[in-house]
Parts: sequence; C-alpha cells; structure tokens
Amino acid sequence: MALLVFLYSIFAGRLGRTPISGPIVFVVTGFILGPMALGWIEGDVTDKQLRVIADLALALILFIDAANADLTILRRQIKIPARMLLIGLPGLIAHGLSANPLAKWLAAKESGGGVFRDIVDY
Repeated sequence: MALLVFLYSIFAGRLGRTPISGPIVFVVTGFILGPMALGWIEGDVTDKQLRVIADLALALILFIDAANADLTILRRQIKIPARMLLIGLPGLIAHGLSANPLAKWLAAKESGGGVFRDIVDY
C-alpha cells in the first residue's frame, strides 16, 4: 500500500493532466490486486470496519471539497446554500427521525428481520 501511494505521488502531476483522477487509480488498483482479480490482497473486512472506512472517506472528501469551494461564487449565489441549510437539512433530519419508527415496525412485521433489521440495528 505504501508503495502504491509512493508511486502515485511520483506520477500525480502527469495524471492531473488526464481525465483519470486519483480515486479512480486507487479503486482500479484495489480491484486488480484484490480477491476478484490477482488475489494479492485479502478482503477479510467486516461490515462495521467497512462502514467506518467509508464514513471516514466521505468525511475527508466532503472536507476537501468544502475547503476548495470558491467563496466569491458562494457569496454571489447565497440563496441556494441558504435554502439547503435552512430548509433542506432540518427537513432531512425530520424525515430521518420519522423513518426510524417505520423501519422498526417493518422489521417487526418481516419474518426473518432481513434488510430492515440490519438497517435498524446499525
């Protein structure tokens, strides 16, 4: 893994001029080295570990994206972000809170639990 990061850092300047992004390089390399192709890297990651890795990656991507935002454009077009934060975010939170009892009810109605039980138990 360290070798891959080192090699990527060497060729990152050249890759920046192509339509291939860094995440694509790592995903394709992981697929090639993983159990579905060469099998050099074993995939014995639990669901919870994968969820933690995905959450950390999402937080990092969102942070980098926000850090690179052009604030002059944001100040000129303040209506859309303001609407998203003042109306959309509270609405999404309310929707999520109301969906939890529904998911629990569906999990209780379902015979084996299945998908709804897995969602509620996480």
